[in-house]
Amino acid sequence: MTKDTAPGDDLDAAAAGPPTSSSALDSERPEQPATTSSLSVLRLLHLSDIHFVHLLPDHQRSLDLEHAVRARMLLDISNMRDSLGPMDAILVVGDIAFGGRPEQYDVAAEFLHGVAELIGCPNDKVVCVPGNHD
Repeated sequence: MTKDTAPGDDLDAAAAGPPTSSSALDSERPEQPATTSSLSVLRLLHLSDIHFVHLLPDHQRSLDLEHAVRARMLLDISNMRDSLGPMDAILVVGDIAFGGRPEQYDVAAEFLHGVAELIGCPNDKVVCVPGNHD
């Protein structure tokens, strides 16, 4: 209630409904949070504890127990890319290699380069945070 209004005038104004001019609406409306349609979406592929040991030659694939896991992972990643679109970055956390040997990192790098290509992510956007085996 202001100095120029009588008791009950506020109720009369409320009963009349909301103001109709856009400037009045804008000045009374609190700022709305941004919606997802106005924000950029950052898509990350998160891999954890990949523990690469080695890759066996094609003729010994049946002995490579990790091959089936890697193949299934690539299939899942491919399906995610098909439904979500390309990814902006790959975040690999935890153990990348099993024992910290250079050849294990070579295998991991080869695999991650393939994953980056599969999801449309530049290789320089692959970020690794080593684990205790690294």
